[in-house]
Amino acid sequence: MLGKVYSAGILGIEGQIVCCEADVSGGLPAYIFTGYLASQIKEASDRIRAAIKNAGIYLQPKRVLVNLSPASFKKSGSSYDLPIAVAILLAYDLLQLPDAEKSLFIGELSLSGEILPVQGLEIIDFPVPAPPSIRKWCPPATAVIAACFTKLCPLISLKSG
Repeated sequence: MLGKVYSAGILGIEGQIVCCEADVSGGLPAYIFTGYLASQIKEASDRIRAAIKNAGIYLQPKRVLVNLSPASFKKSGSSYDLPIAVAILLAYDLLQLPDAEKSLFIGELSLSGEILPVQGLEIIDFPVPAPPSIRKWCPPATAVIAACFTKLCPLISLKSG
């Protein structure tokens, strides 16, 4: 099954839309990340699995492939934790999110599953090159900054718990 949402990254001094896809399939259990990634994102699998588990959600051991595209620029930082987790939950069919493919998520996850604010979001010039139909989901502290830059897209502030 496939889960797909969007996120945003920083390319130079501009925001860049990033497509976050997760595919869950049979085979040897593994988490595989692709898409020109920095070490923080490659290490995210353990952090994301712990966050999901500590949020009370059981994931069956499966092969999980996560792709962040475009592969033309290096993705770094922990702001991709939340979109990766959401894409994985969608792929496992454990989360029902209408119009998931029209949602943009930004947020770091703690091991407890808490959604944490993201550093450097003020550089991302919202609404980045995204159509007005994209909904943005950010943690509260990040949402205050992002709201200052949001012009065309609705912004939804997330709160853990």
